[in-house]
Amino acid sequence: MTDLTTTPKARAAQGDARRSPSRSPEAHQPAGGEVRSEAEVREVIRFCDAMVQTALETLRDARSDEALRDVLCWMSAAANTKAPCSFEFCCRAAGLQPAAIRTFVARTFAGLIDRFTGPEHTAQAKPTPLH
Repeated sequence: MTDLTTTPKARAAQGDARRSPSRSPEAHQPAGGEVRSEAEVREVIRFCDAMVQTALETLRDARSDEALRDVLCWMSAAANTKAPCSFEFCCRAAGLQPAAIRTFVARTFAGLIDRFTGPEHTAQAKPTPLH
């Protein structure tokens, strides 16, 4: 399977999406205020990064409509951003900018998104499940 970062366009989008080499500290503090070990924090970061990467690979590979719909709904700005493992949380934990990824997905997979939103949206300003 090809890594999405191998194309120049994807590498540029990923570079735009990365906030900094350091990870977001707010993602490392549980609600109860207890501090996690570095190993636990690294596991969460790897898990969240893998969730976002897998979602992008699912869009690229387009194997089933149900999986595509699930990914688009998960990435949607209207999705529950407070839920554990939400797209917003995973992006923050992995040091990614969700808006940059949504923009990349909306541009790169416009035809796929149109397939799920219907032709009535194509003539408008392209409202998608991602915006």
